[in-house]
Amino acid sequence: MEYKELKMDLLPGTDAQVAEEILVAELAELGFESFYTENGTLSAFIPATTEIDTEHLHMLTAAWAADLRWTQHEQQNWNETWERSFEPVELGNEVYVYARFHERKPGFKHYIEITPKMSFGTGHHSTTRLVMQLLLETELKDRSVLDVGTGTGILVILAHQLGATEIAGTEIEPWALENAEENFSMNGLTRFTLFDAALKSDDYGVYDVVIANINRNIILHMKDVLLASLKPGGTLILSGFYQSDIPLLQETFRKLNVELQRSLTENDWCALLLTKHM
Repeated sequence: MEYKELKMDLLPGTDAQVAEEILVAELAELGFESFYTENGTLSAFIPATTEIDTEHLHMLTAAWAADLRWTQHEQQNWNETWERSFEPVELGNEVYVYARFHERKPGFKHYIEITPKMSFGTGHHSTTRLVMQLLLETELKDRSVLDVGTGTGILVILAHQLGATEIAGTEIEPWALENAEENFSMNGLTRFTLFDAALKSDDYGVYDVVIANINRNIILHMKDVLLASLKPGGTLILSGFYQSDIPLLQETFRKLNVELQRSLTENDWCALLLTKHM
């Protein structure tokens, strides 16, 4: 598949990390699939056949970036570029995420090796780190975990290392499913299930822990099916939204008999841990 690359320069005087994360979230809504930043320039990749409303694109990016410019690439070239730009991710002294071309840094409790390709979820984004932190704080030994929109699979890899015994993920992108399966195997997951579809019902079973690091609107749209896939007394971990979204999400799930237990924030991004009542 061929991809178009959109490059944009982050505006001087803005917080580069905040600008990058907001732009990534907004562009993902338009269909952009992969991102990296180098020397103050954000590159975003989208399938070449995807049509973009240019006026809407400029409206979304105007506050954070300028000088938008397009080039076209093949997927293989993009993967090579991604790998060159990938840096290891550290979460305190708990988790070290690295690629095969990095040296393994000593002193961490958990090591996750991934092959960085087109999939979202390498640990660089605040939402991934926040969910990882909540997983570290959750009792996962001998529990079952479902990751909705698994991307690279990094979250369930960590859940497996923390003792989860039944691992499953859902994904709608074929290349992301490939990437997740490869990463699972590299990290010693010998028993796992990958569902090649969006979560639509509890046909995929019910789990002790359900993770959805997506975005606010999709979470709200999928709330019933997320809960149908969660056992009574189970843990629901949500992310992909801003701190200002907490009241709406908290009240929405409260009405569904799901109680907020903990929230974490980073750069205005947020993750929630909730419990489904018995």
